[in-house]
Amino acid sequence: MGGIPPRRRPAGVSVVEVLLAIVLFMVLFLGALRLYTEANLPQQGMIRDFAIAMNICERFINSLKNDFLEGDPPPVTGTEQDVTEAVLDNPAVQDYLAIFAGGVGKQSTELVSNFKTFLTIREEEPNLFRIKVRFHWGSRIQHTFTMQTLVFRR
Repeated sequence: MGGIPPRRRPAGVSVVEVLLAIVLFMVLFLGALRLYTEANLPQQGMIRDFAIAMNICERFINSLKNDFLEGDPPPVTGTEQDVTEAVLDNPAVQDYLAIFAGGVGKQSTELVSNFKTFLTIREEEPNLFRIKVRFHWGSRIQHTFTMQTLVFRR
């Protein structure tokens, strides 16, 4: 009555099962990675452009503040004026313009379509001026950043 003992299945995982699991994991991982990079690359570019726009505005405002303090202020109109050309010609922002909005290797004049800069200078009180710069950029999606400061002129 001894008979033949039942055949036991070997414990563990075969090489074919391991290879199948690796291939399945790689297909799913690469698909998820592709979705992540396609969704986040434009966002990363916008973050880069926002930081550069802040630096351009800050340098432009500082040059205007220096003009006020040196006694050569720009006209105080109280209305918003397009000063994009003045920003493009400002030597303090040339390094930032070279990398703004994919502008590496482009001439400054090619960037005019990428952004606009608007300036408003108002006299709040005698000898106290508010300088406001609005920076607007983007091709498909439009972004706007505004920076302002007060300047007291003696």
